[in-house]
Amino acid sequence: MRLLVAWIASALAGAAAQPVGLCIAFWLLGGAPWGRGLILSILRSVPYVFVACLVVQLVYGGLLYVLLGSLGWFKLPIVLLAYIVPVAALAYMSDVPKDAIMQISTLTCGVALAVVGWLLARA
Repeated sequence: MRLLVAWIASALAGAAAQPVGLCIAFWLLGGAPWGRGLILSILRSVPYVFVACLVVQLVYGGLLYVLLGSLGWFKLPIVLLAYIVPVAALAYMSDVPKDAIMQISTLTCGVALAVVGWLLARA
């Protein structure tokens, strides 16, 4: 039950962190026309991001918990690396700098998933 609560809470944290990362990326790209439409479209994506984060946590987070827990490596730096390295690799392989900057939202989501999931799963 503890793991299920940890995964749901971390999915909520990831869904809350992704719009913050989008705002940072838009700001770094020179700013988007901040209007009601942009803000509403970002907020409309939050339920979809929550479902995606929940799937990632149930599959990837569960696999990490079993694998790293059995090895005794379930520590915050290792868990953070496990979530950040795949996203950073995708950002590194992108040809367009804008694509790499837009990965900031995914990085913030991954960091939130890793930290909240680790905090609640280890307790």
